[in-house]
Amino acid sequence: MIHVSGLLLDPEHPRKDTDDAIKTAVQRDFSECIQQISLYPPGCQALNADPAVIDALDALVDKAWSEEAKDCARGALMQLTERHRETIAAIDRDELHIMMSCKSSTAAVFSY
Repeated sequence: MIHVSGLLLDPEHPRKDTDDAIKTAVQRDFSECIQQISLYPPGCQALNADPAVIDALDALVDKAWSEEAKDCARGALMQLTERHRETIAAIDRDELHIMMSCKSSTAAVFSY
């Protein structure tokens, strides 16, 4: 069983009165740990064995105190579930392009 209490999502968590900056850092670090574990196949299996992990990550995407924690939760969900991969698969790779712009103080000289 994975303990998701470190994500501090429970309003009655024993550390609910801790300084917000500290709670934000702990939540970010804990969500990053879950994301890193999800990248390792045995870790991914262990996380998937506990349904509370997916529920907690879903809640974190909506309620995290930092964008970093939300990003880590999204990344872990992409590894642990198929439903979040659909948004990536919907990208039409033929429509992708790179736009670049540069400013130079001298004229470019091309020789062929």
